Amino acid sequence: MPPKKQKPKNLVILLVDVGHNSKDFDQVKACAFNIYKGKLFKEKSLDEIGLIVIGSEESENSSNFPYISVAIHLAPASWSNLKAIHNLEQSSVSGDLVQGLAVATDLLEQHSA
Repeated sequence: MPPKKQKPKNLVILLVDVGHNSKDFDQVKACAFNIYKGKLFKEKSLDEIGLIVIGSEESENSSNFPYISVAIHLAPASWSNLKAIHNLEQSSVSGDLVQGLAVATDLLEQHSA
């Protein structure tokens, strides 16, 4: 009997704007929380999920863009990361969405290589 093919994993990156211009911050945070929670409770999931925060006070990304942080690197969902999403707070700065997308693209390319 031939070996079963392993399902390909999905790579998901959530981009969350926590900047001071984010009008619906609580709804955005709740949406990200629920998406992440769904990945956590999905049995036998091969999916990996990450989080990029736009408008963060810190700048932690490989492109050195200001106010953008890779808060959760691509990995299977975990309780500690779900808690980190729950603890997100709105900041007093704003970041650039296009730069956030560039960081997400870089993260996907690095992870897929």
